[in-house]
Amino acid sequence: MKKQKYNDKELLEAIKSPGQIDKALDFMYQNYHDGLVKLVLSKSGNREDAEDMIQEAFIVFIEMVHQGKYQGKASIKSFLYTLVRNLWVSAIRKKVSDNVRHQVFEEAKGESEEDITSHIQYREGQQMIIKLLETTGEQCLKILKLFYYEGLSMKEIRVQTDYENEQTLRNKKYKCLKSLIEKVGNSPEVYQNIKSALQYGK
Repeated sequence: MKKQKYNDKELLEAIKSPGQIDKALDFMYQNYHDGLVKLVLSKSGNREDAEDMIQEAFIVFIEMVHQGKYQGKASIKSFLYTLVRNLWVSAIRKKVSDNVRHQVFEEAKGESEEDITSHIQYREGQQMIIKLLETTGEQCLKILKLFYYEGLSMKEIRVQTDYENEQTLRNKKYKCLKSLIEKVGNSPEVYQNIKSALQYGK
């Protein structure tokens, strides 16, 4: 199967199109995944951390595109790097000492900081997204709640689920996120619910 190719403008159009969003996400994984893994590894993270940050960054980026918060001041590639860096800073607060946290935070400052930080903050705090997660099914709801709202690692989540190994669980989490993204792209009503839930963070 021939790989899809997009420039930044075409990728944004694909993300906004219900029929193209899945291909857009696949393109993002094919083109940005390896570099983003290296970024997290260079900031004291491991491969598991990197995979989690990339999944999170892609869904946050797609949300921001739908909400008109991506202004195109930086290329999509640069924006995703900044987004992953900021998400890792947020995650690192739970994992490392204040000294390391401060060092990584200082390194993370830069382009698009204000928009990204604001989005991450209100995204972390809101609870109405649970209603959206419920539409992905009981198993997806459980996995995503344990990961995003209770802050459990994939290893800890596996103990509470029936998956035979962490990779299988990670694959399921990825499919759940894709389903969530598709619902955002396919339903104006769902998108409006997300927008309302996040409104206070503007």
